[in-house]
This record gives sequence, structure tokens and C-alpha cells, in this order.
Amino acid sequence: MAETKKASSASVMTTEKPKINKLGLVPVFVDIGAATIQRSVTSPFAKVRARTYRRDVLYAALREILSGFSCEEGQYLSPPTDKVYKSISKSKKWKENSIDLEHGAKGHWLGHHDAKYVMIYCHGGGYIAPCTPGHMKYQFALQKYLRKQGIDISIFSLSYHLAPQGVYPAQIKQALSALQHVIEKDGRDPGTILLAGDSAGGNLCSALLLHLGKPHPDVSPYEGGVASPFRLKSPLKAALLISPWISFETQSPSFQQNRTSDYLTVRALDKASNAYIGPGNEHDEYSEPIKASIEHWTDVANHAVEKIMIWGGGGEVLIDGIKVFSDRVTEGFSKSDGFIANPIPVDSDKANRPQSTDVFHDARGSVYADSPVVPEPIEATEALEKNGVIEQPIANASSPTLVATKETRTTAVGKDRVNVVVTPHEAHEEMIFDYVLMISNKGDGAKEIENWLTTTLKE
Repeated sequence: MAETKKASSASVMTTEKPKINKLGLVPVFVDIGAATIQRSVTSPFAKVRARTYRRDVLYAALREILSGFSCEEGQYLSPPTDKVYKSISKSKKWKENSIDLEHGAKGHWLGHHDAKYVMIYCHGGGYIAPCTPGHMKYQFALQKYLRKQGIDISIFSLSYHLAPQGVYPAQIKQALSALQHVIEKDGRDPGTILLAGDSAGGNLCSALLLHLGKPHPDVSPYEGGVASPFRLKSPLKAALLISPWISFETQSPSFQQNRTSDYLTVRALDKASNAYIGPGNEHDEYSEPIKASIEHWTDVANHAVEKIMIWGGGGEVLIDGIKVFSDRVTEGFSKSDGFIANPIPVDSDKANRPQSTDVFHDARGSVYADSPVVPEPIEATEALEKNGVIEQPIANASSPTLVATKETRTTAVGKDRVNVVVTPHEAHEEMIFDYVLMISNKGDGAKEIENWLTTTLKE
């Protein structure tokens, strides 16, 4: 018997199917069939195509599905997230454990809630589609893989309102409610929590991180409440963004270059972004995280999360935006690094010396008496790692009258905390859609993600 726990008296998401004109579905199904047949013939001769013949033909069908159906028609044809969770749990012989959260959201446990680590997972679908069986299978498979690596982890899979019934920033409130639940109700330390999401779920995770760095003015921690913004007592362990949909722009070169190697289309993305933002609402850095300032990402680095991995497929239409976004995140995290000084004369006035936690050596290995940290003397050209601390020379002193500046820092700071991976030729969240399309061969992108998670959680 399924276990469902009540976290609050907040309204629960409706599972009613939208009303549609079923005859309106017929032309779309015709287009899907025609596109599939055409691509099955032309695929071997196409200059730009997906990595395999099977993917290429199925992506052609997906392009028609995502472009042709309206939001309501797509939701009518798809089982809701809660039902998908129940179905996949049954097939995996997992006892369902669902939690009603604030703002009408739900959280579904994949694994035991008292595991050492928990990953809050936000599924993709352009905010207009529920979690597919393939998305849920991917989450189960990822949790199983990590446990096989000796990592005690569970996944708390978020079920949130779909647009156009639920519009921005409702989903950010719901994601925050999931985070609050595992911290306040389960008593978790933030350092044991990961955020993860694909596509629109990557957008949602990014928005939540930005909110934790600098609170969104319209996101209250309690439904209808006027409470002070929720604050973390320490940063989250990590965040994983898979093909994050962080920009609603559709004019970058990759949309043209990768239009036949990916399954996303401009029409589908425009439909989804318009539904998500809703009438009268404006795009900002929380709805489109690519618009967030570098300083905002520095706030995220300082307060919200220890590490981030951003993955993109070289064959996806969103890759140009993902690269720009990754650069901004990396630069923001870099600015959270310590002060780095230029070489200065040994006899400089003390008042002119940088007042920071950096360590300064002259060319003979002497250390300033007023240095806040006094390590063993080392040569100015050496790099030393000891007890998890790196001392890396960033200026070489060729004269004993100059100081060689050395930066003392932990091994995970600044840009080192952001891992950006672009896997050549792979499509949008390909490792997840392989489960949707029942393709069993694991690609390089999936392995990159698994390796990063394993390394991060074993540190």
C-alpha cells in the first residue's frame, strides 16, 4: 500500500485532464507519421543528423510531436507525474512514498528519506509536460548507479504545477518548498543536499539557486505568507544542470546548425516559454537565468551551493545559450575567490600591503610577520597541496626585492567549483531521452554526469 504523508494543508495539484477537441489531434498524428517515414529514408544522406539512425528517425517524430500539439493536448495525452511515479515504482518493486508540500507541490521519494545524501530532482518538459516514464526511469537508474558506487543517496522527485495553469514564479515557490521540507521536516544539513534538473528542470534549479543567492521579491517561503526569506545556514552540496533551458531566445546559430540533430524546435520552445511566463509577466533573471548578472552568481557561490556541473550536448539547439550561461556562472564563481595581489616591494609601506588571507613570500621564502597564515617557507615557484589547501604561485619573483604572491585557498573555490561539459554530437538531455525512446546504450554524456557525481559525493 502506498504511503502518502501530509506536510501541510496547502492545496493539492489537480490531476484532471484538460478538455480538448480530439479531432484536432488527427492532423498532428498524420504529420508525425509522414515525418517519420520521410526521415527514415533521408537520414543516411543527411549532412546533420543525430548520433545514430534510430535516434535520428525518432527525433524527427519528436519534432512533430513537440511542435504540433498544444499544451493542453500534450497534457491530455500524457499521464500526470504522480501517476508516472506510481507506475514506475511498481515496476521497480519500490514502495511509493509521496509527500504533499506547500503551494500544491508533491515530492516523491526514490530511495529511503534518511539516506546520507538527497538529490532534489526537477524534471524537464518545458514547464508544460509532466515527468515522462523515461525521465522517472532515469532518476531511478541514476540513484541505483550511485548506490552501486557505495554512495548512500536518495532522490526526492518534485511534482510541480504545469503551465499554463501554473505560471511563473509558482514553480520556484514549489521547488523552494521541497528544499524547505528536507531541511526543516527531515532535519537535513544543507551540505547533504543536491539540486538537479534537466531542461526546464535545469531552469528551475538555476532559478532556485539565484533565489537562495538573492531572494526573488515575489517568492515567499509560505503560501500567502509574508515571512522573511528562507536562508540556508550553509551552502548546498552541489547542483547538476542537464541541458538547462536558461534562455528563451531562439535566434542563436545553434538553432539553425543543430535543427536536424536535435528534437527541440523553435515553435515548441516559444509555445512553452509563453505558457510559462504567462500573460502580463515579464522575463527576468529568475525566469531566464542567462540574464542574471555575474555578481548575482557570485552571491550564489558565496551562499547557495558548493559546486555546479553544467552539461550540454554539442548537437542540441540550446547549446549556444548554455555556453554563454556557463561562462557567466563560471565568472561569477571566480569572483567569489580570494583577493589576488600583484608583486610588491619588500620594503613597501605596511599600509599598502594587501590585507587579506593570502600568504606572501619573498624570493628567499620569507613570510610577512603580519601574514594571517604562516605556512612552511617554500620557493616562490612551487605549488604545494597540503591538507586540502593549495598554495599556487601567481607571480614569480626574479629579484629578492620583490614579493612573490601566493594564493592560499581550498581546492574547491572560484571557477574550480564549476564543471562545464559539452559532449560532442549529443542532443538535448540525450541520456534521459534514451530512456524515453528505450535506447539502452549509455552515451559519453551520461558517463560524464555519473563520474562527476561519484567524485563529488566521495570527497
